[in-house]
Amino acid sequence: MRLFWGSDLVSRTGNAYGYAVHNSALREYVSRVIYLEDNIEDATDIIYILSPEYFNPDKNIKARKWLFTMFEGSTIPDLYFQRMKGADFFLAPSTWVKELFGKYFDRDKIFVVNHGVENTFKYRRRKFPKGKPFRYLYVGAANPRKGYEEVITAWAAAFRGRDDLELYIKTTGLAD
Repeated sequence: MRLFWGSDLVSRTGNAYGYAVHNSALREYVSRVIYLEDNIEDATDIIYILSPEYFNPDKNIKARKWLFTMFEGSTIPDLYFQRMKGADFFLAPSTWVKELFGKYFDRDKIFVVNHGVENTFKYRRRKFPKGKPFRYLYVGAANPRKGYEEVITAWAAAFRGRDDLELYIKTTGLAD
């Protein structure tokens, strides 16, 4: 296998920030065990880690195109489906995503690559300061798929009027 990292060819903005972070970390680990080609013409395989709407590979490139992506709905939107048809193989982060993709594509061409877990993590019990509110943090894109509206609604229903609790919301873009 002569692998080229195709994700580097695509500019990612907005909600694709998570893909970009994951892409750079995974590229670093893969490059420790597999030589990555410098030229796309020399590659037998190309890996793309992208949100499907950004996947638009050059049809003239003969190398096999692997798309590492996901979707969290129960059906794939047509725009995503049309773009995903350009992939020869799929890498999915969970069996749930594989099941979804299997409704649309050949299941034998979909492989699960579970996200790793850092095994050096050590849990430490925190001591919370007296007289300061406990802060909950929500981090995610400001779009309905990530459920920020449900978080706000649930927070208000459960904790309205509590001075000892706070909700912080951190997003990577603007809500529609």
